[in-house]
Amino acid sequence: VVTEGGFVWAYASVIDSRTNDPTTVAMLTRSELGPPIGSAVTYTVPSVAHNKGVAGSRWYTDLAAVNTSEVSTTVSLVYTPRGSGDPVSKSVELGAHGTVEWQNVLESLFGIGSEAESQGVVRIDSTVLLAISSRTYNRSASGTFGQSYPALIERNGLEAGTLGSLPGLKKTP
Repeated sequence: VVTEGGFVWAYASVIDSRTNDPTTVAMLTRSELGPPIGSAVTYTVPSVAHNKGVAGSRWYTDLAAVNTSEVSTTVSLVYTPRGSGDPVSKSVELGAHGTVEWQNVLESLFGIGSEAESQGVVRIDSTVLLAISSRTYNRSASGTFGQSYPALIERNGLEAGTLGSLPGLKKTP
């Protein structure tokens, strides 16, 4: 979205038609996407899963990336499993303003077996600005439920001694 003389805040609420489970997809601003073109940037998707759930359900993660630049790029993705297991690396070409989505990313991109149990993080390296999102969810015969995770950029994190806030989060008895 490009605006002239005004402000826009955009988001989408995607709702599973069987379970009515909502997932909010938030807008990313240019400053949230990372450094300018030509600077290497590393994004971290903090939680990806391919695990058994309750009553025959399974946990999966979908991952999407958008090249926000005018030039094509090679994107490097590294999946690091939690606990044991070697990292798995993949490289993908992404055209100018191109979009790629991997449904069930651990199986479809990284080759995790359909019945395998695995969870961890994905690191994504690029030399252009990317907009990256993921959704980790449980899928059963009655539908899906889960949540969206934005990719994290180190420079957008809190520095030592900096106060952060999570509005609406509280401890209950």
